[in-house]
Amino acid sequence: METVGMREFRLHFAKYIARVQAGERVIVSRRGRPVAELRPIGAERTALLRMLQEGLITQLGDGFHQLPEPIDLGGVSLSDTVIEERRSDWR
Repeated sequence: METVGMREFRLHFAKYIARVQAGERVIVSRRGRPVAELRPIGAERTALLRMLQEGLITQLGDGFHQLPEPIDLGGVSLSDTVIEERRSDWR
């Protein structure tokens, strides 16, 4: 991945678009700060497929799932504990 300044990018726009079409990613910076990232369309899907193949993520069906019901361990909930701590800070 290459970082290129705004002026350089404008002057050689076609060159950088061709590189992106070839599969590269290009970061465009303005005054030394990154402001945009150009990548091929579908790059997110490619990255997800790579992570899936490497075992970093798993796919469950269509990808839309509800979270399981919380397990009741008894005692005071974390939310109640945080609220109580915040109240004690104000006293």
